[in-house]
Parts: sequence; structure tokens; C-alpha cells
Amino acid sequence: MHRIAANGLELAVWEWGGEGPAILLVHATGFHGRCWDAVARRLPGRRIFALDQASHGASARRVPPYAAAGFGADVARVAQTLGLRDALGVGHSMGGHAMVVAASQTHGVFGSLLLLDPVIVDPEPATELFPVVSAADHPVARRRNRWASVEQMVESFSRRPPYSRWDSEVLLDYCRHGLRRDASGQFELACPPELEVEVYIGIHMRTIYRDIADVKIPVDIVRARDRRPDDAPFDFSPSPTWRSLAGRFSDGRDEHLPEDTHFFPMEAPAWTAGRIASFADAPRS
Repeated sequence: MHRIAANGLELAVWEWGGEGPAILLVHATGFHGRCWDAVARRLPGRRIFALDQASHGASARRVPPYAAAGFGADVARVAQTLGLRDALGVGHSMGGHAMVVAASQTHGVFGSLLLLDPVIVDPEPATELFPVVSAADHPVARRRNRWASVEQMVESFSRRPPYSRWDSEVLLDYCRHGLRRDASGQFELACPPELEVEVYIGIHMRTIYRDIADVKIPVDIVRARDRRPDDAPFDFSPSPTWRSLAGRFSDGRDEHLPEDTHFFPMEAPAWTAGRIASFADAPRS
């Protein structure tokens, strides 16, 4: 683990030693960098970094309000501090949004981006990811925050969606590295519900389309299934990604997984690792 100063905070970055161009992995809201362990283990010999974003995992907590642009600025600073050049940036969900912001703010740091169901929505009409609610009324605010042990969290989550569909390795890593022991010996979420909610209600798309125009490197986008009529408003399983997003990049390509959920990197780490490897090894003009 590296500790990197970025925009007034100390952020944790995890490294798997290897050779060749670096791969930087950025997680979704409420997760952490060690959710990528099962993917990294399937990419032996490669130089891989995974960031714990601010207020997640082992990184310091930032005082709300939050903005997606701020997370992107953190990614840019971390990548520059690590001395990355022509790296492959991989971002899932809000991590994909942050990766686009970071690429727009740097030159030569990233050579390509792989965006896994990024939170970048259709701009016409102007769309928010979820209905606007107060932090107290958001369903995530009612999520359980304290656990007696890692094992108790794993057992509970393994019985309910979306976690019940996750690969068992990923679920264990999510629980093991997503908890902090408190003074009483109990465990609480490293990203507590009240902070996770602040990220969701702070999401906006007002500047991301301008950032997209500044990204001149190859970008692959992998989208999960479309929203269905029977999906609940706060169901995270459908894709939030604009169907036409790839066309907004100067060198973008789109791949649709019509039967997979937004959590496909957690459900299929072997497939995800293979997709990262094939993109990393693809010849570039």
C-alpha cells in the first residue's frame, strides 16, 4: 500500500508489482480498491494499481459535499504522483466518471481508458441518476453500518441481491477490506451510509461532456443491461450509462452486455480480467 497526498487528503493506493505499461483501477461509490483483488490475481505479471477513493477503504475521509469532478481530480493527482505514462485507466461506475475527468486533466498519463458501466447519463433530456431526495430520505442511508465480524457481514450479504450474485472471492474481499474496527471492537463500514449518500446526491453531469471532448485517446465502454419497466427507481442493477456515449469520444467503442447487471466486474472477475488484458494488449495506431 502507498499513501499519496492528493488535494488535501492522504489516499491509499494498492500495488501489484509487475512489468509493462501500468493499469490503474478505480472502484465504484461505496466500494474500495481491494474489490479488484480477484481481477488483479488473474492478471499476473502486470503492473497494477488500485485506488481507494476519498472516504472509501483505507483513504482519509473528505468532508461533504462531494462532486464527481473532485474524485476525478484525485485520480489525476494520484496517477501523476505515481509517475504513470501511457497507462490503461479502468473505472467502474462512478470510478469510470472519475477516470474521464482525470484523463481530461492530464496529458500523456493515460494511453487508453476502459470504462465499465460508467455513471455518465444521457444529456437529453438532462437526467439525474436517481430521483432527487434528501440525504435522510435516500434508501442507502438506512443501510446497516455495524457488524460484529467480517464473517457476519459476508453471511448476511451472501443471502441478498445484488451481493448474492457476486463471485465469492470478491464478496469476501469487499467485506474484509471495507470494514474498520471501532473503539468498542465492533466493525463499521469504511464508507458509512451517510457519506455514500452524499456522493449520490452530489452527482451531476454538468461538466462531464466538456471533459469528454478533451479525451483524445482510445476509449472502450462496456455497458450492462438496460433499465426495465419493472425495475425499482433505486435499483442499482440496470446500467446508468448513456447508450450513445462511445460516439462522444474521438476514438470510442461500445460493447453491450444485455443480460449482465451493473455489478458485472464483481460477478465475473475472470471475464473482467480477460477484457482488461485484451484491451491492454490491443495494438494502437
